[in-house]
Amino acid sequence: MEEQQTDFSSPQQKEFKRHVLRPKMIPYSVTAMVFGIVSIVVMCYFGWVAAIVALVLYNKGMKIYNENPPDYKPSSLGMMRAAKITGIIGLIVSIIVTLAYIYVVLIIGVVDYSADNILFNL
Repeated sequence: MEEQQTDFSSPQQKEFKRHVLRPKMIPYSVTAMVFGIVSIVVMCYFGWVAAIVALVLYNKGMKIYNENPPDYKPSSLGMMRAAKITGIIGLIVSIIVTLAYIYVVLIIGVVDYSADNILFNL
């Protein structure tokens, strides 16, 4: 005969144990990190859009995380921090590259315009 084990714990205790034993990922953690990395990789081609998306997803995920921190894996919190850092770096670098591009286009336009005026005045 097999001996049956009786579980005297309440359903609330079982649910608590389940949450403690199986923490989950913070929502948007992977997506935010991917957008942060993409913002750095495509900094010349609208990387600032991906950076802003990464930062928005970071804020949404952190609001959800702050409601109940023990439910989530510590590794996903690290991914959220990485998403914030890569998003900020991507945004700054994208803005600098875009401003440099605009500056170069303006300088080339001014130099080209000056060269045309010099040739026509001869």
